[in-house]
Amino acid sequence: LAPTLPCDVVCYDEQLLPAIGTVILEYGGESVVVPMERMSLCLMVSVRPKCVLAYHLSFRPRVSTGDFLETFSAFLTPWVPMIFTAVPDLSYRSGAGFPNGVVPGFLESMRIGLLRIDNGGLLLAIFLLARFGAFVGLFLGG
Repeated sequence: LAPTLPCDVVCYDEQLLPAIGTVILEYGGESVVVPMERMSLCLMVSVRPKCVLAYHLSFRPRVSTGDFLETFSAFLTPWVPMIFTAVPDLSYRSGAGFPNGVVPGFLESMRIGLLRIDNGGLLLAIFLLARFGAFVGLFLGG
């Protein structure tokens, strides 16, 4: 398939990122230190033009259908600029869209024609179809 428009073909993939360190989470008014050994960067990428549409950083030992749904949800969620407290002079360009979320007006004329999932995701295909179908409100199956 040769895509002619943005989002005609969208690919989903994960990349394992080794990590050494800790993450501090706030839980119940307390700080909990969680050791990190690995994380996965989950991406939705448009084939033409080549660009990252959404991402999700997973801290689970293995990626799951939940990570796919988080990534897809980020694709549909309106972008909100982050507030940079450590670097006050840092700002976004007009029309920016990262760190995550949809730039206003981007999806108004876009439709995903085909969603490709990497081979590792095929092991989750049945569960993914059921959960994704419920997520977007469609019946997917044969």
